[in-house]
Amino acid sequence: MGECNRTHHQGLFRSIIQWGFWGTEHRPDIANELHIEDYTKIASVGKNNAGLLVLQHPQRILGFLPQDANRILEVIGSSPIVSRDYDPKKMVSFMAKLIQQAKLSGAHAADNFVLLRILLGDGDYIDKEVISGIIDWGLKHTPDLDIATNVGGMSVIILTERTSTEKSRPSDTRTAFAIRAGLIEMCLGFIYRFGGHKSFRYDGKSLFLAIQHIFHAVHAVSLHQKTAKAIRSKKISIEEKLVREEKLAYMGVKGLGFPNNTNVKFLLDMLKSILDISGSYCCLCNKSLSKTEVKECDGCHRMAYCSRACQKEDWLNGHSVSCNKKSIEVQPSQFQGVITANESSIPTSIRAAAKFEELEKNITMIQLKLFLDNSESILREARSLDLPLYDCMVTFDLRYCPPMVIVTKSCDVYVIHDENMRCKAFEETRSKEKMTCVFRLNISIEKRGLDGDILPGLHMQRLFPHEWLTSKTMKDSDKA
Repeated sequence: MGECNRTHHQGLFRSIIQWGFWGTEHRPDIANELHIEDYTKIASVGKNNAGLLVLQHPQRILGFLPQDANRILEVIGSSPIVSRDYDPKKMVSFMAKLIQQAKLSGAHAADNFVLLRILLGDGDYIDKEVISGIIDWGLKHTPDLDIATNVGGMSVIILTERTSTEKSRPSDTRTAFAIRAGLIEMCLGFIYRFGGHKSFRYDGKSLFLAIQHIFHAVHAVSLHQKTAKAIRSKKISIEEKLVREEKLAYMGVKGLGFPNNTNVKFLLDMLKSILDISGSYCCLCNKSLSKTEVKECDGCHRMAYCSRACQKEDWLNGHSVSCNKKSIEVQPSQFQGVITANESSIPTSIRAAAKFEELEKNITMIQLKLFLDNSESILREARSLDLPLYDCMVTFDLRYCPPMVIVTKSCDVYVIHDENMRCKAFEETRSKEKMTCVFRLNISIEKRGLDGDILPGLHMQRLFPHEWLTSKTMKDSDKA
């Protein structure tokens, strides 16, 4: 179809949608002009026609090519319910108005769920009003488990964006806005109200699965700039609510605790992990830092400290060697920073490089906390492998929530990739005084134009004194 025809039909869609909102609230001028007393019937016909356009596959009805179907749905969802010329203050989209009406209709909201899911998922029309409307729906207007489950399912969709390859991935911008609007509080409210319900279980349409998907989406971008800031701004209030949920989950007393507390505990552990890796911590003593307390290294601007004393001690302990080193090439044990397998994994565009640097900085601030929090499992795994600590390579896979911790023999990590020269270099240069830790994170920077990048993942390495795993001093500072 030509562009002019597409524009023509977009005008038709807008007319049908605005027709559905005639009346004293939105278009009293039309109602008065036509001398219509009962305008609800006309509005009902208009809304039904708009629903048919969505539910009956518009590309078949109007003769559009299949690839234009999503675009049509986006136009329908984004069309304003009134004309800008009539009242620019009421330029609410069809999608946002539909959410407003559905959340106030109580048990009758189910009639709109299919329509909303198609517009959200296939139309991909998601703006601030849509996000805040769905979150408010979950916080204040979910009378039963079925509606909560549907709202949870829609909340998963609003956190994602469609890429040029038609795949969906979590969006840093959308997730950050949803968190500030109350996304995590909504999930905790669902757990508190419905966690003991027999239907709160793992299956294809359960509320448990919807919340799990929400937490996975948040975790996927929790180290990105906007989402990390949003989580930090809400961290104290969320932790307070989390304490209440944990008490109920661990009670196990009939009538008080959740009978299905295994699933509840699983979700709460996911949330605790998200809060932990989204924080700011001193890279030497692991003290939790507020925004005003963070003191960055003036050289690399990646390492964060609670005081100049910690910064000076870390400089003498090895940061003087790794400062401003952006990658680890031939001698993996020598530097702290990004591991680059080949030139193709190095960002070339300004956007990709900025994202890479942002993630590197946020991962650096949580490395020591991950190392100490998992000390018992690291020690246990090293004993089972009969390996001295300095001969262990500890991999923290941040693609999982909570992160997966893998302990292997140092050299074996490089043998797997058939890099014998690198393995030899590692054996010759590795430290027997410090443990080598690798941090893995999937990042998705999609190619946009000739200067774009597709970066499959970020691998970082840091060395820690292995005696820290059993040092009472470090553990005490961790608790503090």
